[in-house]
Amino acid sequence: MLEEAEVLTKLRDRTIIASHGEPIDVSGHTGIVLSFASEGTLAHRLHAEGRLSLETLERWGGDLLSAVGYLEQEGIPHRDIKPENLGIMEAGPRKQRRLVLMDFSLSRAPADQLSVGTRPYLDPFMGAEFERPRWDLAGDRFAAAMVLHEMASGTLPYWGGRNTDPRFTDAEVTVDQDAFPREIAGQLTELLERALRRDASERFDTADDIERAWKRIFQDLEQPAADPEARADASALRAQATHTTPVVALGLSARAANALERENALTVADYLALPAMTINTMRGVGLETRRELIDAQRDLRDRLGSVTPPGKATTTTDEPDADRLDSLVAQLVPRRTSRNATEVDAITMLLSLDELPTAGPWPSQTEVAAALGVTRARVGQVLAKARERWRKLKSIERVRDELLLHLDALGGVATAGEVERAALADRGADDPDRGEVFARAAVRAAVEVELAKPDARVAQRRSAGGRVLLASAGEDASERQRALDYALRLGTLADEIASADTLVAPSEVAARLGRVTPPPALAGLSRDRLVDLAAAASTSAAASARLELHPRDMSAERALALGRAALLGSEAISAPEIRRRIAARFPHAQLLPDRPALDRLLRESGFELQWEATLETYVVPQRSGATGLTSFESSISRLATANVTTLSRPTTDPEVAEAQAFEQRLLDARQAGGMLSLMVYPQDLVVAGRELRRLDVAAIDVDELLIRQLHAAATDLGIPDWNVVLAADAEDRTSVEWANLNRLVQQAMPAVEDRIATTPGTALLENVGLLARYDQLGLFDHLRERIMAGEPLRTCWTLLPADDQTDRPAIDGQAVPVLTPNEWSRIPRSWLRNLHRAVIQGAA
Repeated sequence: MLEEAEVLTKLRDRTIIASHGEPIDVSGHTGIVLSFASEGTLAHRLHAEGRLSLETLERWGGDLLSAVGYLEQEGIPHRDIKPENLGIMEAGPRKQRRLVLMDFSLSRAPADQLSVGTRPYLDPFMGAEFERPRWDLAGDRFAAAMVLHEMASGTLPYWGGRNTDPRFTDAEVTVDQDAFPREIAGQLTELLERALRRDASERFDTADDIERAWKRIFQDLEQPAADPEARADASALRAQATHTTPVVALGLSARAANALERENALTVADYLALPAMTINTMRGVGLETRRELIDAQRDLRDRLGSVTPPGKATTTTDEPDADRLDSLVAQLVPRRTSRNATEVDAITMLLSLDELPTAGPWPSQTEVAAALGVTRARVGQVLAKARERWRKLKSIERVRDELLLHLDALGGVATAGEVERAALADRGADDPDRGEVFARAAVRAAVEVELAKPDARVAQRRSAGGRVLLASAGEDASERQRALDYALRLGTLADEIASADTLVAPSEVAARLGRVTPPPALAGLSRDRLVDLAAAASTSAAASARLELHPRDMSAERALALGRAALLGSEAISAPEIRRRIAARFPHAQLLPDRPALDRLLRESGFELQWEATLETYVVPQRSGATGLTSFESSISRLATANVTTLSRPTTDPEVAEAQAFEQRLLDARQAGGMLSLMVYPQDLVVAGRELRRLDVAAIDVDELLIRQLHAAATDLGIPDWNVVLAADAEDRTSVEWANLNRLVQQAMPAVEDRIATTPGTALLENVGLLARYDQLGLFDHLRERIMAGEPLRTCWTLLPADDQTDRPAIDGQAVPVLTPNEWSRIPRSWLRNLHRAVIQGAA
């Protein structure tokens, strides 16, 4: 502690936690007076919300790198940079939240002790085998880069495999590029791949170099409001938007688009559905960005309304039946007789009313002839006769005119499938199961009639993948053919982009497609239409909701891995919601399976989600070390892993005997069953929880469980706004609001009790402070009774912070109900230091 105080007195920078005065003595303990990180730690923030917003990432990443750079200039190492040691404080006149680096207890550690620190932030590429026999400043830069990755993605990078020790593979780092904010994914990947190279000489030379590279990543992310031309372009894009337009095609700033993505608002319909309150309270989003989002949403609502229209439009009740697709298609096929069977079969096949397994969506005359066993010329005769009959139908004449309108709305060139979907949305079908089939038949008949005219207004081309392309752009047939050539070139390029090992960023997709020179008639295609057309004209590519190109038949495993950003930041999420979010991101990919197959996919994709059967949801397990403890936690972390052998002692050592006796008591208590309160010094709390979980216990965060059940109870009682509950919690205990809150707690407690009592084996209760706050310590008596009654729960341990001022278990000064001294114990630090597992066997 004194050494840490000496280090802090030398440091004076806004990015370093400030110490005040000399060390002080508190009841025989030496303490340091530090500024208060009132907003918690980065670890808390990442655990609760996942990756950071783009604005917060830029600011806090800069804070971290500035702190490391300052330490390098002062010649002072930190040696334990990790999210737990980065506090969040309000600073400046605008009370912005900034990061400060804390806990300098390892700064004076000897340079030849290379295992000092916390994995996985500890640089694994130190040691004689890496030609780095002593600790160097590259170690702090490595740790900072690991934290930057976690801030940007909510995950950590890996070498070789997620469960592979980096030292035991030759692989370079794999970063989670697909979870990075898409606006900076490419540049951030380059920075981190260099900062985390195995060979330290190939990394950045200084922290200042990393900070300069970091700033370059964000320098182009300016607000569109600062540029009148960009502002006008954004207004024009919003004027063309529909409910299905991706938000990335609205001309919003990178920060605004990122904020919507974090809310899983991928389309204009999603954006319109966001309450203004949600936008105004977005965490980590600046005032200018929120104002931009509110203004853009208001413009869109003025034009589109606030409610998404049905996916398929229906016709009005006074619309003639002949305008419905069912009735229209019935007019296209002549009545079968004994003399026209071949003609009816040929028309049915040509219109795809009778599917040909070996043919594409619009079977050719050759394919139909082969299926019927007649000549192509015969099928040609049938089609010519049908065209003439169709030309006289008023309904087909209207479809031909609508065909031109649909093509114009799609930019002048589209696939037949896109036009068919527009026709179905316009006209509808009485038989919804056959609606797509009827739309295909109607559109093909209209195109066949149009192409037979000398002054045809549409050109047609088949792509290599069997898709039919239609074009109306241009003044003559030659211009329309050039439009089709252009679409096919886009499709070829889309296949190339989609085949890449990782998703290409949307900005890069648009840039590469934009380098294909369009004919004059197609020069005005919007960004989203350009990507959609490329995917539609391709052989195997599909466009995601973020305008990325990916394989059309992408597996569910791949979709989950690439769509991980849509799931980050949720502490609890249901299986249907996971499937919905991934399907919204990649609508053309294979659907995710339901449980239990989904459990395996999540585990293999590196998600830290555990299924909670009683809640029927996945939950994020509590992050180990999330409380940001100081030096003792760090030292115990090291003693429990790589350095255990250096602590070997004989079994006669008093501390070893103490640790062994406590270990045996825990094993006996688990076998016997019942209640046990385990007290530990507050600074050792996280380490104690980690060590106890080694003994095959089910850890339960009681505060989190109670809050979740309070949410459920509030919903059952029709309380519309959770802020009502929060406001009641802040009221005086004599108030009506506090009384109402306690009734809500009493309604939630049976579910809390049932969740714990139905846990088989041994449960470890952690974070139990709310039980004392709401006078619910009677839970312990209820659990004891249920254990005695034969519930699945046999043993219940409760982990409690307790200093030297108490020798009985208590929560916030309220005594925990215990029956005998056998129901409580203090955890000795010798056990936390693993001395019972670090003895010299047979030594006396």
